[in-house]
Amino acid sequence: MPLTDLPYEDLLRYRPEPAAPADLDPFWDDTLAEARAHGGPASVTPVGDSLLRGAEVHDVRFPGYGGKPVAGWLLLPRGARGPLPVVAEYLGLHRRDAVEQVFAALAYVDGLHLAPRATAPALFSAALMDPVCPPSTVFATYHRYGGPAAIEVWRFGDHTGRRASQQRRQLEWLCEQGLGATN
Repeated sequence: MPLTDLPYEDLLRYRPEPAAPADLDPFWDDTLAEARAHGGPASVTPVGDSLLRGAEVHDVRFPGYGGKPVAGWLLLPRGARGPLPVVAEYLGLHRRDAVEQVFAALAYVDGLHLAPRATAPALFSAALMDPVCPPSTVFATYHRYGGPAAIEVWRFGDHTGRRASQQRRQLEWLCEQGLGATN
């Protein structure tokens, strides 16, 4: 599979200067206030028959944009207590009837515009043969990130990166941040 974007050496220097929407901050202030107005705490329901012996599995739900429910799985090491590190993966929402709305709103959710506002440590990953998320978009966001950041580059990876290798790298990175099980 050929490279789908800029060569690696160019990506290291790639720093576009995008123009964020003028009302980006007020948009997010209003959007978050509206989501909070729909309110309600998250519901966390144990899943009894998960088949995962080493993990406690929970169905988590909370009100999202417009009050629409957001749902996900929370897996915890069985018996663990106290603050734990998190690896979050966003699966997305796919509705064909919302395509026009999505394109109209993209500038307000573009990581490139939001990255300078972030402060939490972050691990980025870029696969140089990714035809879905061109590596230049990942590097552009990484270079603008407001907090401490690292990037893992998969030179021969496609959209799935390196799957198990990436998950291991995420866990190693959490340990480097002092958030591992042995810390």
